[in-house]
Amino acid sequence: MTDIKFTEQEQAELETLTLTKKIARDYRDRGAMTAKEVAKMLGISPKTVFKLARAGRIPSFRIGTAVRFDARLVIDWLRQQRTGCLPQKMRSK
Repeated sequence: MTDIKFTEQEQAELETLTLTKKIARDYRDRGAMTAKEVAKMLGISPKTVFKLARAGRIPSFRIGTAVRFDARLVIDWLRQQRTGCLPQKMRSK
């Protein structure tokens, strides 16, 4: 059996597809994710997730003082990150 070689871009797209499918499967019914859950999925710290949310670089919303992340919007955001097409309101200032 031969090993399939992917370009760096193809590998990134494959990882994004895998991650978005996992989010869709795991959070389909719940919808909202915590910063800890987003951080675990992305392989970054919750503190970094909160910083991204505060800067408007990842879609989030508040329930009282709690910050939450809509799974569908996180999936869209991940896809946009790979294509480099961020909506105007999500671009860094």
